[in-house]
Amino acid sequence: MGSKKTDKTIKSVIMILIILIIGVAIYGVAQSRNLKFPKFGKTDPLGIERILVGSYEGTTTEEDGVWYIDLAVDEDFFFQRAAINLELPEGAYVSTDTNCLITELGGQYLVNLGVPEAALTITNGEESRDYLFRIELN
Repeated sequence: MGSKKTDKTIKSVIMILIILIIGVAIYGVAQSRNLKFPKFGKTDPLGIERILVGSYEGTTTEEDGVWYIDLAVDEDFFFQRAAINLELPEGAYVSTDTNCLITELGGQYLVNLGVPEAALTITNGEESRDYLFRIELN
């Protein structure tokens, strides 16, 4: 009788351990989806973390030492007066040397993307970087 009771207790403990392991695994997977992995711009003092041009989200790429803001817009996009929202690393800002900058409106920038070789100049401390706009029409 004692051995059946011991076997039943061991089986119960094993089942509880299995349920706990499954629960911990599910919790870990759920938490990993909430993690915010660092973006490229977080470690790059001149990196653009996020850019919105009007309602279009752009991406940044580097090719042979030249930095680009890649953007796909509709054919009716108004290039001469485009509003830009940026997320930049701490200390970084849009330089007044930006060749397409019209004005800054409380953290939002108004630019003319119709100028030849429109570029956004990001500065942080003594360093700066130009991002050329590369725009595709949808």
